[in-house]
Amino acid sequence: MSSTTTQPTLAPHTTPPSLHAITIQNLSHTYPTPKKSPRNKKQPRNQKSEIKNQKSPPAPALSDINLTIPNAKIFTILGPNGSGKSTLLHILATLIKPTTGTATIFGQDIKTHAAEVRKHIGVVFQTPCLDRHLSARENLRHHADLYGLPKRDMHTRIDQLLTCVGIIDRADDPVSQFSGGMKRRTEIAKTLLSAPDLLLMDEPTNGLDPTARRELWQILETLRDQLGTTIAMATHELDAAENCDQLAILDRGQLIAYDTPTNLIQRIGGDVITIEPASHLDQDAQAQFCQTITDLFAPWPDPDAVPTQINHTIRFEHRNADNVIATLRRDHTHHIKRITLGSPTLDDVFTHLTGHAFHPPTPPPSPHFSPA
Repeated sequence: MSSTTTQPTLAPHTTPPSLHAITIQNLSHTYPTPKKSPRNKKQPRNQKSEIKNQKSPPAPALSDINLTIPNAKIFTILGPNGSGKSTLLHILATLIKPTTGTATIFGQDIKTHAAEVRKHIGVVFQTPCLDRHLSARENLRHHADLYGLPKRDMHTRIDQLLTCVGIIDRADDPVSQFSGGMKRRTEIAKTLLSAPDLLLMDEPTNGLDPTARRELWQILETLRDQLGTTIAMATHELDAAENCDQLAILDRGQLIAYDTPTNLIQRIGGDVITIEPASHLDQDAQAQFCQTITDLFAPWPDPDAVPTQINHTIRFEHRNADNVIATLRRDHTHHIKRITLGSPTLDDVFTHLTGHAFHPPTPPPSPHFSPA
């Protein structure tokens, strides 16, 4: 497989640059409550009533989202599992309708003009929708036939797209012989057959090795720069969001932040200090030590930068980190097992804004577990 991509000879989009690619207004979505299972006649009536009363209404998958995404940008929706990012992507793809609110894509409302919206979009799902027994070229030809795309110049366009994504030299090989990265490239080429103005991608880097991820980003940047394609992707991988133009962070259905990755990282008020408390400290003692640090280095200009207990560590931000660490090591070394200092990342941005870690803590191994 070629490690570089070739510049495409495809015509750029003619969508007016001033027109916003996506505008989301007061959008919320709650999935319907699952249907009740058949009644169990053997179950006592009072027990059934008790179970029924314990049921709570479903939490919204998205709650009052407002966003405006410019044209010809790479836009990333970042959030942990269950944050609502895939729901938002599916709404933009007109696969589901929002409960309240709406969104427009290049001026077309997703609820009232879904058919027109679909003319502007292409969707790359997390799992490649390819026939593994066909070659890359045959997959694209089959896709073109299914969607009734004009046959005139289609062979030329297929070659241009396979060249664009860097797999023209493997165009006639069965997809079953492709790596995950090559399958993703083929999927992108297939989606671009209809020349979408907006490319929606669900977890595009999931399962790809670092080299394949870099190559994928080269393709996306080419589509943005050379063709003017707007790209919106949903991901739970922090490193996949670092190079985008605009980043929206979701958590539990809420829009936490929307800005460029650089601007979001600059919100962190100094270097990030993480303390792993000494093993002899119980939960109460750790909480007391956390409060001691808070009092010791007060006042805190940013209330989100104060020491917080997260995943059995104490995390905080400070502009004078070297002196803070020196003081802690001198006066509280018996409370500290390990202390680390790092420059802020998107992971720290998420923790700073939400008060909890992006990834849940890894549970300790079972005492009965013995590695093979």
